Amino acid sequence: MLTKKKLATIAATGMVTVGLLVGGASYALFTDTEANSGNSFKAGTLELTQHRHDVPIEGPMFYVDNNDAGEMGTGLWAPLDSHTRAMFITNTGSLDGKVTQVSAKAKTGTDAADLANFSEQALVTIAVFEAPDGVIFDDSVYEWANKEFDKAFKRGMNGGVISQILAKVGQIAAADLIREEILSWKFDVDSSGQSIRVTDVYVGPLSNLLDGEDVLEELILKSGDTAHLGYTVALTNHPNNNLIKNKTLEFEFKTTFEQVRNN
Repeated sequence: MLTKKKLATIAATGMVTVGLLVGGASYALFTDTEANSGNSFKAGTLELTQHRHDVPIEGPMFYVDNNDAGEMGTGLWAPLDSHTRAMFITNTGSLDGKVTQVSAKAKTGTDAADLANFSEQALVTIAVFEAPDGVIFDDSVYEWANKEFDKAFKRGMNGGVISQILAKVGQIAAADLIREEILSWKFDVDSSGQSIRVTDVYVGPLSNLLDGEDVLEELILKSGDTAHLGYTVALTNHPNNNLIKNKTLEFEFKTTFEQVRNN
């Protein structure tokens, strides 16, 4: 399970790097980095551009307008808007892996003030969806659960429990309370009582990810297994919202894996 306030962030594949150094007296563990590039944020409106497919993942998770490649455009954003996108990561290697760090990096040339203002206002939530032990669901069921999560999060941001927590304690202090709330969520698949639950979740401002977070020491992705994640980005009702009006920012989310064996 994810450690508290630490993130199960597995970002989309756009770049995969596998490194092995063996020779002489030098050795290095296998590493694998998953990156999701081209995520753009525009304020006043927050804009997330381009497209992606859930399986396999291609391109950024968020984009503004529907197009031939994707029908999940967010449109232009305003404070209190939120959007959730499914992220499915499959370990196709022969070794089990664990996540060691998650980071976010702004596009080269991004104005430092714009980056600071936006990263403080954007709330990132990453939820892990799991079926009951021994139950296997098709990926389409997880896609459905992700959409249900999106609806629940939107309700929470617009007068619901998430907005109440944010108003009461502020964004940084709210992370633990929002995490606790989301961990109680489940989504019933059918009348038989089977459901998909949120088994772990990271909540925090985007600024926490800019320098990288050491995360998920207990999140193991076994060879052949798939992690079903929901990435949510929300623009909070922050006192400095006006400072990011008409600003466009583009980010890459990156997650680093290491082999489990001998580590």
